[in-house]
Amino acid sequence: FESGSQASLILFDDDDTSSYGRFFQAANRNASCDELTKNARTVVHPQKAEMDSFVLGTKKGVSGSRPKMWYAVAVDCITHTCPNISKASFDFDHPGSDGTRGLCAGTMTVSALKKAWTSGINSLLSLSPLPPLAVAILYITFIMSLSASGLAWWLWYKDLDAAQRSARMPTCFALTFTSLAYLSMASGAFVVTVATPETGGTRWFYRSSLGGWGGEDADEFLNAYAFFPARNLDWLLTSTLLCWELGRLVHASFAVRTLWVFTAACLVCSWALATFVLSRSRWLWWCLGVLFFCGLVVVWRGVRTMAMRRGKGVTELVARLTGGAALAWGSWGV
Repeated sequence: FESGSQASLILFDDDDTSSYGRFFQAANRNASCDELTKNARTVVHPQKAEMDSFVLGTKKGVSGSRPKMWYAVAVDCITHTCPNISKASFDFDHPGSDGTRGLCAGTMTVSALKKAWTSGINSLLSLSPLPPLAVAILYITFIMSLSASGLAWWLWYKDLDAAQRSARMPTCFALTFTSLAYLSMASGAFVVTVATPETGGTRWFYRSSLGGWGGEDADEFLNAYAFFPARNLDWLLTSTLLCWELGRLVHASFAVRTLWVFTAACLVCSWALATFVLSRSRWLWWCLGVLFFCGLVVVWRGVRTMAMRRGKGVTELVARLTGGAALAWGSWGV
């Protein structure tokens, strides 16, 4: 660099953001050069023989595997002044690269590529407080539901019968909404977290988002759980559509289908409130949801009788749909 005095160039990077502030605190105290430079990443000292010849301080080396933001400060340790720098330029060598000396030039090594790929995967699976396996399961469910949605829409497009198209339409919309819901869950959108204090208290607190989880917050809380409103919306849509389609398959009256849809909606809403209400009244909503579940199972006993009048094929289809729905609702808390 070019300056009008024998200045030392002190370099800081963003690995330790507080070192830059500590440097200025020491400078305000008129500290010695040794104290000024002890927090630096490295120091470029001028050689006494020549003004334009410099040597790199050996206390700390300049190395790393990721881009950095550098801060350069020129200090004249003889006069204890900060001279004006008219020009400064740096060339970085990259060990293991092609040996070029341009500004951050060189070919990325295989190890660096592997590390970048691993970091990218880890960032996708990083959704506190969920473990990476749970996030991976959410992504797998999204891919499966998206594939099923694409297949359903393809069958809807290939089917020329207007009645069959009308029958497939609710399934297509339900699968599409399910895939979007699981994508939002896996990516951390619209996520609500609750946590309990580390002191062993029983009261739960809401956290506004997962993005700010960590640092001091990680020390304040011992247990944390994530809730997904998108999951509740998905269950509300698919449950009501399922009940409506079951009524259509067995030729139930409009009043009966409306009753089934209303009961399913009340079931999902009750258990959703039991999830998001943190007070003791949440158990009241949970018990109310159990009552709606039992009522829905009792009402569906008549579905089998109606399905038997439509033939063996409809009876088997209704049995599979009702059994799957009962199993899904029964495993709500899993």
